[in-house]
Amino acid sequence: MDKQFFIKRICIDEERPPFSGKLEEYFENYIHHYILVPNNIIIGQEGQTWLTMMIMPQGIYGSAEVEVHPPQETTEDGITSFPVYIPLEAIYEYDTPVETLIEIYFRVFTEFFTTYFKEVSIEDIRQLKAMTDFDYLRALPFPAPPEEQGYLGDEMEEGSKQL
Repeated sequence: MDKQFFIKRICIDEERPPFSGKLEEYFENYIHHYILVPNNIIIGQEGQTWLTMMIMPQGIYGSAEVEVHPPQETTEDGITSFPVYIPLEAIYEYDTPVETLIEIYFRVFTEFFTTYFKEVSIEDIRQLKAMTDFDYLRALPFPAPPEEQGYLGDEMEEGSKQL
């Protein structure tokens, strides 16, 4: 069965945080096994569900707080995207940007799943967090090489370079 839940990361700032894309891969798989399957949500639906993490500086386009927004219309490709605004400044608020992003992601997961899927409780997310392999996540490269960062659009840029 094809994956149906994805965490995508976008940053419009030239100084985007150099996180490894393996962070999102880890959480996609983890959420699949410990949230989606046991609660029978998202799996088996038409199309894909994206949590689109939009990392932006505060200002005209970026919020001062982490915000999970209602879904955008489903595209012709069957993608339903839930935009999440993450202030770039929040990631660097402390000396541990990887751990800070992980904490932000858990706030996002809590808000997203408990708002849009009543089958998921705050306790489910707490249990997910308690089972998380933080040693693995902390061991991911930071800064990660550009080819490992996995920002949305990187694949298109790589493809255009080959043309």
